[in-house]
Amino acid sequence: MSTWVACRKNRLHAGSRESCWESAWKKGYGEAMTKGAPQALQVADRWHLMENASDAFLDAVRKSMSTGPTGGRRDNGRTGPATSAERLQYESFLRRELTNEMILALAQQNVPIKEIVRRTGHSRGLVRRVLRG
Repeated sequence: MSTWVACRKNRLHAGSRESCWESAWKKGYGEAMTKGAPQALQVADRWHLMENASDAFLDAVRKSMSTGPTGGRRDNGRTGPATSAERLQYESFLRRELTNEMILALAQQNVPIKEIVRRTGHSRGLVRRVLRG
């Protein structure tokens, strides 16, 4: 592939200084760009930067929230129970998870949104957000 990149650069884009490629191709295309056009600066667009940063942040939050009332800490040096704030945060997390499960279960039974709102007492906006994912 690096040969193709080198030929393409020489024919179509002589003197190119930048190349942009999708992060999913990182291993193959990025290496080929480095070999075929070593002087080219590889850049990423804003959308992919934000998407990757957002995925990394959400993964970190999910790991910390789903491990229990200690907030995902393995060995933090404390021997006592979680702090009051951590317990409140974890209880809120569990309450949201229960609400989401209840709404999704009703939707699986083909209950209309209006009826889900009536049964659960939650707003229509919340029900829609949960159903949309």
